[in-house]
Amino acid sequence: MTDTTSIQITVNGSAHSLEVPADQSLLDILRERLHLTGTKCGCNVGTCGCCTVIMNGKAVRSCTVLPEKLNNSIIETIENLSSDGTLHPLQQAFVDRQGCQCGFCTPGMIMTAKALLDENPTPDERAIKHAMRVNLCRCTGYQPIIDAVKQASGQLPKDRIAEGLELVGPDRDTSWVGQSVPRRDAVALVTGRALFTDDLPDPEGCLYLVAKRSERPHALIKSIDTSAAIRLPGVARVITAADIPGDNRYGKIIRDIPVLAEDKVRSYADAVALVVADSYETARAGCEAVKVEYEDLDPLFDMERSLDKDAPKIHPKGNLLYEFNIIKGDIDEGFRQADVVVEDEFSTTRVDHAQLEPEAALAYFDENGKLCVKAPTQHVFFDRLNIIRALGLPKDDVRVIQPPVGGAFGKREDVYGQIHCALAAFLTRRPVRTRYSREETFRTTQKRHPVRMRIRVGATSEGRLTAFKADVLSDTGAYASWGQNILRKICVHVSGPYEIPNVRVHGVSVYTNNIFCGAMRGFGTPQAVFASESLLDSLAEKLNMDPLELRMLNSFQPGSKTATGQVVQTTPGRKTIELAADKAEWNKKFEHTVIESPHLRRGRGIASLWYGIGFGAGIPDRGNAIVELTREGKARVFVSTVDYGQGANTIFPQIAAETLGLKPADIEMVTGDSDTTPNCGSTVATRQTFITGNAIKMACDRLRVDILTVAARLLECDENQVVLKNGAATCSQDNSRSISASGLFSSFERFGKPLRRESIFKGDQYTQPLDPRTGQGNAYHPIAYGTQIAEVTVDTRTGK
Repeated sequence: MTDTTSIQITVNGSAHSLEVPADQSLLDILRERLHLTGTKCGCNVGTCGCCTVIMNGKAVRSCTVLPEKLNNSIIETIENLSSDGTLHPLQQAFVDRQGCQCGFCTPGMIMTAKALLDENPTPDERAIKHAMRVNLCRCTGYQPIIDAVKQASGQLPKDRIAEGLELVGPDRDTSWVGQSVPRRDAVALVTGRALFTDDLPDPEGCLYLVAKRSERPHALIKSIDTSAAIRLPGVARVITAADIPGDNRYGKIIRDIPVLAEDKVRSYADAVALVVADSYETARAGCEAVKVEYEDLDPLFDMERSLDKDAPKIHPKGNLLYEFNIIKGDIDEGFRQADVVVEDEFSTTRVDHAQLEPEAALAYFDENGKLCVKAPTQHVFFDRLNIIRALGLPKDDVRVIQPPVGGAFGKREDVYGQIHCALAAFLTRRPVRTRYSREETFRTTQKRHPVRMRIRVGATSEGRLTAFKADVLSDTGAYASWGQNILRKICVHVSGPYEIPNVRVHGVSVYTNNIFCGAMRGFGTPQAVFASESLLDSLAEKLNMDPLELRMLNSFQPGSKTATGQVVQTTPGRKTIELAADKAEWNKKFEHTVIESPHLRRGRGIASLWYGIGFGAGIPDRGNAIVELTREGKARVFVSTVDYGQGANTIFPQIAAETLGLKPADIEMVTGDSDTTPNCGSTVATRQTFITGNAIKMACDRLRVDILTVAARLLECDENQVVLKNGAATCSQDNSRSISASGLFSSFERFGKPLRRESIFKGDQYTQPLDPRTGQGNAYHPIAYGTQIAEVTVDTRTGK
């Protein structure tokens, strides 16, 4: 039995006398006993700073504070800063300066900043950075956070044109699109009121789920003994593959991931059994009691060995997931034309997304008997599809709802706890929830693909690229996820935003017993850019040529052809190089030595990239939107898009407001719910503003035609004389003739006009399947370009 201790604490001005376990942290006391969920758990080991509160005047990471140090303490949490209904200056500054995106780290950030300002009301930037160093953020890049602290301390003026969440100006004469407006959910995020999945209250009778993971990287399962686990007091059920009523497979393109391993494990991430109990502690004890007998198989961790004839087979069909080629021009002739040739090999590593909200899920039956699942996701319809397959249910029997999401970066593309909770809730007929520790996230969830690339590039003595050859090997790990599409994107992008007449790329993606890999920001492009841009620098050095000039000389121009033969229509790539060079003062003399220290050396580097938006390669890429006008003169937009910090729920109201003549504040967003929103496809690949944004505009365009027709009838003027602006329609010939949006929309029925319109935008109309032999075709549309210049100082003794 766990030892307990009595403590007296004051939290946000209220005194509490509590009996708590001696090993329970302040974080757990705040969240579980006092239900103050504004304080977030990102790591539970004192690293990320998401759980920061102020204790006795000092910022502390509450996950590291135990009761023995807590008695008689005075605690302040994020909830106290706006308890009177008004935002604290720090909270307002984070709204004004766009200091929050996904918002999971924001409460901790603000509490650290408050402790700093309480002690030093006007800290300089160095002091701000020093104080904030203990708080991690994966979204903002930190500068908006630093600027927010400066604004709150009076060192920067109140920024933007924000007043609460309304925009003060511009009117319809200036486009809403392109304006920087506050995030739609900013207030909920800066106050800690946003309820992420693990913040949601327990439904009555809730059970807690922990997965028993594989103890082997590659083995046959001989037996699973759950008898000891089921006898533990508090264990409600132990679930194995034999209990799955539907299909025990799921996945993105290939359904090769078992919901629960049944005959074989392929990595340490594989779930073998699920223990459902009255507490997480009991469920963890139940996992320890589950005994699995394995027959070990030879593990395969090296992707280079994966295609050897004697390599262990990960899947029955073998270890080759996908092979892709690009052939443009004559590669041999291209190298014959080259005066200079450089060649090298590049490797990138497996990388975790490190999104700050760990995986979590909650499943329950609603009042109508429908199974509802809430979890951080990037596509509620994909989650539902895999859940109904596993449970053998019709799609109308399952509803997936997306709460606020604490960062994604591709991690939420794959299914984790939601499918396990859904299965357990279905079998127990009780609510079930789970949450991953940071260790479990690192161990079991997908990563960025490690890639090995051997690249050879040829150029004339003047620097014109003549040939580019690349061999690409990608490790997808134990399961496919997005492995095929990521390999293809690597191959398409590896030659860079440059016109090269002769290109040969050969790509292979293979299975290993490593943790499986999938989508991560850039979807393979970062690996490709690292390699090709590094080799371009080597080429520039061998040519004795400025690396910036080399890139300018070869950058796409209108009419250029990419490696896949796609004709480039617009070429902002050159412009990004020019802008970056101007900002960095590239032509100014650069001193590599640091006089005051012989151990320090300064360096400067440049890299350019191009990135295809959307799924590309002719893959169906569609967004579906419903827009509804209300009799109160407002509008609702229904889309399944997930806003995990990128701002979709702020951008879409701008599009709708501009088209309909309303204000963004008059647009209500209904999102991320498989029951109430249409399918907009996954929120990945930088696609949603283009794909679903166009669907919203198309629906609004149709409604706008109806609005103009009704307004012209009511104002007794021609349709081309109607001006829609700021929630009203006015006759341009007589400003005294005006009618509000509420008057307009309430009249629709009288004129036989519908208040709802639906549209589908098909982005795949601009791309096509690439030739299976040569890889030729229109791979992506639209295309984004970028250039970055970095200056660094390195201590040659330490590498820092």
